[in-house]
Amino acid sequence: MTQEKPIWFAPKNEKEPSGLQVKNSFKNEKVPFVPQQGKLIKWYSCGPTVYDAAHMGHARTYITFDIIRRILEDYFGYDIYYVMNITDIDDKIIIRARQKYLFDEYLKKNVTLEELKSDIMEAAKFVAEKYLNLKDLKQNELIEKISAIISEDPKVLMHKKSILAGLTSKSQTPVEIAEAAKDILTYWLDDKMGASVTDIKIFRDLSVHWEKEFMKDMELLNVLPSDVLTRVSEYVPEIVDFVQKVIDHGFAYEADGSVYFDTQAFDKDPNHSYCKLKPSAKGNVKLMEEGEGSLSSHTSSKKSPADFALWKKSKPGEPAWNSPWSQGRPGWHVECSAMAGDVLGSCLDIHSGGIDLCFPHHDNELAQSEGFFNNKQWVNYFLHAGHLHIEGQKMSKSLKNFITIREALAKYSSRQIRLLFLLHSWSDVLDYKESSMKEAINVEQTLFNFFSNVQTIIREVSLLDISQNNDHDFRKKEKDLVEFLLDRQSDIHEALCDSFNTPLVMRALLDIISQCNVYMKETPKPSVYPLKKSADFVTRICKIFGVIETRGTIGFPVQTSSSSLEESLIPYLNTLADYRDKIRDLAINNADSKQYLILSDKLRDEDLLNLGVLLEDRDGSTKVKLVDKDFVVKMRQEKKQRDEERERNKALVAAEKERKKQEKIEKAKISPNEMFKIGDYKDLFSKFDETKGFPTHDNKGEELAKSKTKKLRKEFDAQLKLHDQYINGTL
Repeated sequence: MTQEKPIWFAPKNEKEPSGLQVKNSFKNEKVPFVPQQGKLIKWYSCGPTVYDAAHMGHARTYITFDIIRRILEDYFGYDIYYVMNITDIDDKIIIRARQKYLFDEYLKKNVTLEELKSDIMEAAKFVAEKYLNLKDLKQNELIEKISAIISEDPKVLMHKKSILAGLTSKSQTPVEIAEAAKDILTYWLDDKMGASVTDIKIFRDLSVHWEKEFMKDMELLNVLPSDVLTRVSEYVPEIVDFVQKVIDHGFAYEADGSVYFDTQAFDKDPNHSYCKLKPSAKGNVKLMEEGEGSLSSHTSSKKSPADFALWKKSKPGEPAWNSPWSQGRPGWHVECSAMAGDVLGSCLDIHSGGIDLCFPHHDNELAQSEGFFNNKQWVNYFLHAGHLHIEGQKMSKSLKNFITIREALAKYSSRQIRLLFLLHSWSDVLDYKESSMKEAINVEQTLFNFFSNVQTIIREVSLLDISQNNDHDFRKKEKDLVEFLLDRQSDIHEALCDSFNTPLVMRALLDIISQCNVYMKETPKPSVYPLKKSADFVTRICKIFGVIETRGTIGFPVQTSSSSLEESLIPYLNTLADYRDKIRDLAINNADSKQYLILSDKLRDEDLLNLGVLLEDRDGSTKVKLVDKDFVVKMRQEKKQRDEERERNKALVAAEKERKKQEKIEKAKISPNEMFKIGDYKDLFSKFDETKGFPTHDNKGEELAKSKTKKLRKEFDAQLKLHDQYINGTL
């Protein structure tokens, strides 16, 4: 019986342990976190493949690890060396760049409308045959056959949608028609002419564009930049050397100009183990082929179907670099290994990425890196962020729930999105939906109100003489409040030690705020000390989480000069002067007192608010708060929208009530003697009681049954009562 090889070896560190436990994907459980060298953490994070706009799935990963990075640095005090890559050589980039270039060139040809429609039909047939397995379709049956497709496969639904969009477009101009059919035309054009695209600048321009857009997204999300950023295109020589060394160690081989990792040779070695992260996925051909890329030939010259490419021989239409084996390009998995190993060395403390990268990407990274360094463990802790779903479903363009980061930021602020992530476990599935965002917005509002209220109390107390203020008042209420804070601080420390349990931390922060709010409400002259201590702590944790932006400057703060002081004050002084002028004009013209109130409300709701000053009316005085004007303006806009929605609903309810009232009046006008001869009853009866007009026989001349007569009698009596009310004016 062979002894099972250990998958993970616990690192050792002679320094005092922090008590921190992290969920390690190697064990799929929480384990003590122990860096290799004192307080230093070497961390590699898988960066984006830059071929399209970053979406909320990317936000889930990068905000998650930004939060954890900040906690490790700013709360636990670790020194982090953080490295991230940009994948700018990849099959997805190659295909997208070719498609974009060929489509742009196609539009420049100014094809006739007839030629365009013919090409769209050919493109539809091509996509239907290649991706939907519908062969030899005739033109007149294409739409019918495509429309009839029923599938749960997102890719099938995506191709179905793109074909129908191209074939059923109502656009008029050739350019508009081509844009509607862009998806299928680009597939067709790439199949026909992709091999002719040889200018490497075409591929480079696409990746540069989307890298810049990604970096803008990260800045908008307040995600800290990495300490080192590596690009695959700048590391090709190092990658070639890496591949050669893996060959030299007996864990890779050349076949037809490409180089493959020998998974069987590696797994048979007593010092190594393949598929450490997800052993159950070993041999999953579908996942392995997806990891190899859509341009891979899936050659039969591989020793095993599980072997993966370290170097790919390029075909026509694919960018190529020199190597001992062929003109080619790096495989996807080896790119991260070579760059991370070059910068961080033979053992990383942390490697992170989305859970979708666990297999095959991260398992293959581990294998080839351990094959390169000939060690047993290249990574000590693998952290994987949980999936992000949209309203309970996986995000997919075919499901029409694909949300880019820019689209999300057009609706919500980066702070609100970050708060959403903090309210959920970093390693679990997160459902991005309206109700969960409302919860995050409510938390933001709670924080805002708390900070504003405490700041106001501090400012008001500072204006009092020592003999007048209440700072010395530290009795039972104040002691209880501080004691509550200290208990929650202990809870928060335990939560952060428990694999960064931010949902528990957020609940504790809200408890602190709630307790402070009760104290402020019940205490006529609240003491500053417990409130400031509580607010300072809540602020500190919010800064650590990145909810409050603090980083970015280097060196000593610059003192405010007289010129910058003038620039700061002038907007406020201009507003004051303008208000004085208008008050003066009103007084000179003996204006009505209502005009003064209107002007004062405008000062409060518009002029000062635009300067970040919030005035809150209260009995006998006005509370002054310095606020984030954009936040307050947005908050008031949202309140205005809610008020307008409430008024619309109120109007609809009133209109419906009025409609029913008028309907009742019209019905009441009808005499019960006539009711069974008109409307819905017309032609249902043939004979009636001569005095009351009550039906006695149906339209076939047969006498009504007793049960039918009883039912109609109830309706007659009800109408008689209603009609009498109308006649008497009591309706």
